[in-house]
Amino acid sequence: MLWNFSYSDVLINLELWDKFMKEIHDLVIVNESKEIEGCILSYYCETVVNLKYTSPNTIDVTRLLISKCKEKAEINNPAVDQVMTMLNLTMD
Repeated sequence: MLWNFSYSDVLINLELWDKFMKEIHDLVIVNESKEIEGCILSYYCETVVNLKYTSPNTIDVTRLLISKCKEKAEINNPAVDQVMTMLNLTMD
């Protein structure tokens, strides 16, 4: 699904986006995911850059996904850098 959003010109409304963010958050937390694949982080960040939504839920999910990224090299992805800048995040 993230791949579809990251390469789509179709915009979704902010309410739907926030519901999607909650679903991602809950999936990661409920499944007690210790790590996520780097490609998931890349697709997620490309989607955020494409949609330009900077809601509090987006910030929370971004932090969560970065902290769970299995392949730390993926954090050096240009899309991740763009999202970090967009959301005013720093690596802590």
